[in-house]
Amino acid sequence: MSTHSAIGILNEDGTISAVYCHNDGYPSGSKFAVGVLLQKHYHDEKKVLELMQLGDLSALGRDVNPAPAVEHTWDNPQEGVTIAYHRDRGDELRPASTFDSVADYVKHAEQLDAEFLYLYDPNYDSWSVYSVYGDKTWEILDGACRES
Repeated sequence: MSTHSAIGILNEDGTISAVYCHNDGYPSGSKFAVGVLLQKHYHDEKKVLELMQLGDLSALGRDVNPAPAVEHTWDNPQEGVTIAYHRDRGDELRPASTFDSVADYVKHAEQLDAEFLYLYDPNYDSWSVYSVYGDKTWEILDGACRES
């Protein structure tokens, strides 16, 4: 069973762009957890925007794009590389969804089939997570595991 999440970025106009991620959506618990990977490897607005361009994801990796001249497919992905439904399996592109506000993003968590919502704020270079369970509040992810 998979833990689904959505990975979003706060745009300059206050809207949120977000993609679905099928696997390992937990904030912590393993090195493959979406929350851990975002904290460690996604502190560059350009990289987060590249991730959004892939559309819906099967699994997040430390790298957005595969190494050139090395095979990367759905059936044979490169280690540590994000697996995207469109690029790697040939599915129709499901681009990032746009939401009017943070509240609208939360309101549509069920539509996104997400148990956890992640939000990158490029103004503060920080990630927050929202769980549809529990007290339903946003928590800033601890950047202590960020790679330098």
